[in-house]
Amino acid sequence: MSTSFEKAFIFHQQGEVEQAKLLYEDILQNDPHHFDALHMLGVAVTDEDPSRAVQLLSKALEINSTMPECFNNAAHALMKLGQHALALECCRHSIALEAGNWTTYANAAEALRNLQRQEDALVSINAAISIAPTMAKLYSNRGNLFKELGQYEQALLEYQTAIELDPEDATFYVNRGLAYQDLNLIYPAIESQEKAIALDPQLGAAHDSLAKLYLLNGNLQSGWGMYHWRWKGLGLTTQPLKTSKPKWRNGSTAKKLLVWAEQGVSEHILFGGLLLEMQRLVPNLLVQIDPRLIPIFERSMPEITFYSATETVDESLYDAHIPLGDLPGLFRNQIDDFLNVKLQYLKPKFEQRNLIKETLAKQDELLIGISWKEEDHSANKSSNSNKTNNIELTQLVSSLNMPGIKFVNLQQGISNQELADLQSKLMIQVYGYEQLNSSLGFDDLAALISACDIIISVDNEVAHLAGAMNIPCWVLLPKAPHWRWLSGVTLSPWYPSLRLYRQEQQGVWDAPLDKIRHDLVPLLKQSTQYN
Repeated sequence: MSTSFEKAFIFHQQGEVEQAKLLYEDILQNDPHHFDALHMLGVAVTDEDPSRAVQLLSKALEINSTMPECFNNAAHALMKLGQHALALECCRHSIALEAGNWTTYANAAEALRNLQRQEDALVSINAAISIAPTMAKLYSNRGNLFKELGQYEQALLEYQTAIELDPEDATFYVNRGLAYQDLNLIYPAIESQEKAIALDPQLGAAHDSLAKLYLLNGNLQSGWGMYHWRWKGLGLTTQPLKTSKPKWRNGSTAKKLLVWAEQGVSEHILFGGLLLEMQRLVPNLLVQIDPRLIPIFERSMPEITFYSATETVDESLYDAHIPLGDLPGLFRNQIDDFLNVKLQYLKPKFEQRNLIKETLAKQDELLIGISWKEEDHSANKSSNSNKTNNIELTQLVSSLNMPGIKFVNLQQGISNQELADLQSKLMIQVYGYEQLNSSLGFDDLAALISACDIIISVDNEVAHLAGAMNIPCWVLLPKAPHWRWLSGVTLSPWYPSLRLYRQEQQGVWDAPLDKIRHDLVPLLKQSTQYN
């Protein structure tokens, strides 16, 4: 080992990474093919510049392809870039050279998990644990896999083992709290997140999770008070607005306010119900929302100026700004505050609604609009945003089918052929409406929703649109619902026209569907009274 490299390596080991990087760079200036300098500089820059790390490590491997640790570090850098298949190949090369390194198996498990191969990932993480049975992080990683497989009780056991091995790692308590939440055990979840915060007061994931647990439990003031931690929490991909204008505060004299978009369509609809109250404080509002919602919001709130969430609003047009998600903290800190809720704050195109009604409705038929899949919340992925919120269409319609009911498809992106296949299989027709198309905005969907007598939907944009238009909607909720539905209640304070039907057992829809069927029976001969 050269004296220069030895000095750089010692700096690296002591945590003086910047000094080490300078020395590695100097070595490579004189010897561009210095394997050790290429390797360790690649390791040093992985977090800040994974692309360069991959380049450096690849060059090192071209020089010497017999070093398992270099393959392992290349896998780590590749995963930072989202190149999980290539990372897995690097892990395999590393294992072929050295089968006893637990970190390689752990990296392979992470790559497999990101490739949605959870069962294979379990095999790999088990191999890592067999090599390093006292490594706490491995049990936490295995808990994450069980959680993704829906095995929440087993996940909880894994997190508990991690905590027993290393009780000072706050992230293990965060993971345990999320597992408790998945099991709808709210108070243990709160206690676990509070423990995480006690260990690491700046851990954003713990604060964010605790805020949402408070909201779920109806402790609104505490929840909104901590809701700003969402920017440092888990899963939120929206970036805060970059502007030189000040953030709006109570008592501000700003004449023109920009309310900027964050999170997904459901949140834009939910929090959008507070815009009229915000307008009383600042009459001149500029509001960013999902562009598909602009027509219905402009029709419903003509005195507000709306912009697309993807559009940059010129700073000269506003004096101050506030994120959309901050509005509830201004107006909804107690359950009594929901007495101010406007029953219908979004208005469909009534002419189109009437046309659809005439086309679909027959006398004494109950038009039931159905939606059975959660939409892709790409802006707001979370532990509550997953396929367990969905229900199979065949189960939904076969459970609720009765004489006098006509099902209407509200699920965007479903083809008429899929509906025809369902009719062929079950002899139950679900009517499509030709103007409903995933490439269109929400205006047609809103008109179709408003033409139905009642909506039955999972937690998605359909339920929010129905609630915002004051259309009766019965929402199928998983055992561990999103915080906005609160815990244990059957009505939504946000949307008075909604009823909530909750799973009793995680992943099992039989009980809520039976309850909906029972509640539908009295309506079948009086559908005209329902809309």
